[in-house]
Amino acid sequence: MDKQLVELNSVSKRYGDRVILDGVDLTLHPGDRLAIVGPSGSGKSTLLNVIGLLDQPDAGTYTIDGTPTEGMSENAKAALRSKAIGFIFQLHHLLPQLSVLENVTFPAHALAVKPNWSDIEARGRDLLDKVGLKDQESKFPAQLSGGERQRVAVVRALINQPKLLLADEPTGALDRANADSLTDLLLELNESEGIALVVVTHDAAIAKAVGSVVEIQNGKLESL
Repeated sequence: MDKQLVELNSVSKRYGDRVILDGVDLTLHPGDRLAIVGPSGSGKSTLLNVIGLLDQPDAGTYTIDGTPTEGMSENAKAALRSKAIGFIFQLHHLLPQLSVLENVTFPAHALAVKPNWSDIEARGRDLLDKVGLKDQESKFPAQLSGGERQRVAVVRALINQPKLLLADEPTGALDRANADSLTDLLLELNESEGIALVVVTHDAAIAKAVGSVVEIQNGKLESL
């Protein structure tokens, strides 16, 4: 079996007196995919933030790609995040003053080891082609539809060749047709790029399409 990519052991998180995560255990391997569902405020996004090194658990341990994160400095977390993790959010957060290609290659600036920029741009163009946005690289976000902007955000998340893609309600701002199209795209990329995919969603159709589903209730995960 492949080595573990994500390993959470007895991870807990609280805000004040409120327990958000209560002894969560979760293991993912390269290429896995998982949908996380649950009521609003149940801790779905908090769990994703812990996995994405954006939030620190109060108890328990988290290891990603063989690297324990306990006691890691913020700079070390940022470097690991840039290299190993891609993020997609409900809102695309594209920079309006940058072209499509400039937006998708922007995360490469954060890599600790500076890449060959012509290689980065070539990867960006290849991914744009893969998501159906060939010849759109010179356009600006305002010139694209909502579905197209979210596809650009997907490419941006993949530009550094991460091993893990985290998507927090990625279809929440899209209509049904675009939501289904984006879901299909994420699953295709999970297969073709060999990247592990974790999707937080309230959409039952998306969770069903992902296949492996866990629900967070009272701070704990239950398989569905």
